[in-house]
Amino acid sequence: MKNFMSFAKHSDRLPKTGSIQIMKKNREILTVRWSGNTENPKNFSAVAIGINPSKANDERSDKTLTQLARFLDMYGFTNFKMLNIFSSYSTQQTGIRANTQTDFSKFKGCLEDTDMIILAWGTDRGAYKDEKNRILEFLKAEKFMEKVFCISETGNSSDTRHPSRISYSYQLVQFEESA
Repeated sequence: MKNFMSFAKHSDRLPKTGSIQIMKKNREILTVRWSGNTENPKNFSAVAIGINPSKANDERSDKTLTQLARFLDMYGFTNFKMLNIFSSYSTQQTGIRANTQTDFSKFKGCLEDTDMIILAWGTDRGAYKDEKNRILEFLKAEKFMEKVFCISETGNSSDTRHPSRISYSYQLVQFEESA
């Protein structure tokens, strides 16, 4: 059985158990699984929500997915699904196509089944504010807010750090909207 640390050494590749749905230049969901953390019999799962996919797919990881997998492994997780507000691939936000907003109602089942939902869209409060609010309203309407968390440097409950910019000293905290 391949363990997580050996996977982590090869951060340019996802484990072969990852799955992806690609439609042209879009990615709606990507599942990342790893073995390891044998002390956790439950196999905790998470769903992370970002702005848009960068370049990761079922054959190759990127800094965001690798950092997030390593971080979640420290908390006993063994898998996560990556969703994004927009499904269009772009390494720069200027390349995001506005007509590729993800319909989160299609993923209600995976949001229900997960142990934790992580807002991982970064700390720029002005960027895509309407779209972020739309996601938060959906999560509230579906009564998912009790399991919505963010990765925080300071323990601030509205600090939605992007996984590519985190340190392993950061913490998972329950998300609360700032006033």
